[in-house]
Amino acid sequence: MQRLIDLLFTPRCIGCSQIGQHLCQNCERHLVPISSNRFAGYESISTAGDYGGWLRDALIGYKSGNKQISNGLALVIAGTLLATRLPQPLTLVHIPTSREKIAERGFDSLQEILKSIELDPVRYPIKLGQLQVRAGVKDQVGLSAQERKRNLLGAFQSVSQISGNVCVIDDVITTGATLNAARTALKLAGAQRIFGVAICGSKQWR
Repeated sequence: MQRLIDLLFTPRCIGCSQIGQHLCQNCERHLVPISSNRFAGYESISTAGDYGGWLRDALIGYKSGNKQISNGLALVIAGTLLATRLPQPLTLVHIPTSREKIAERGFDSLQEILKSIELDPVRYPIKLGQLQVRAGVKDQVGLSAQERKRNLLGAFQSVSQISGNVCVIDDVITTGATLNAARTALKLAGAQRIFGVAICGSKQWR
């Protein structure tokens, strides 16, 4: 199906707009993952880079409705997962998008990215919709660090039990409050070791 879509809509690199690939080798080569282990309850958290440049532009374009960018962002996530050499099997779950944002954009942004990831399903099984947003959680945009923390207390729930190594996939890490809320829900659901991978992060998170 993806090959048919590529024939109809010629892919362009999300980094440099080169025709023919969703993420060209040159742009991929310049991605150097940044990792931190300062988050309690996480074995490690990694991003493909800082929130800026073409990573930032690609995310903004994607969230503005250009769904085809999900293919390039999926390659960014996959490359970061492979580069960080996390233990396997590693179950991938995503931070869910709120109902309001889904209504606004027409899709769950991180779920679409995970659907586009092409990794060995035995080594990297994917559980779409494992986490859900509880009622009453506000959008994080414009909130201070303390407001984000309060807003996300008990924000997520796991729809089923989960075990083993789990990796939470996020788009942007700002304060880490979202990842902390996801960790709480996954621990309650049975996850043993939790990791995090995001497309990019603000410089304050690490």
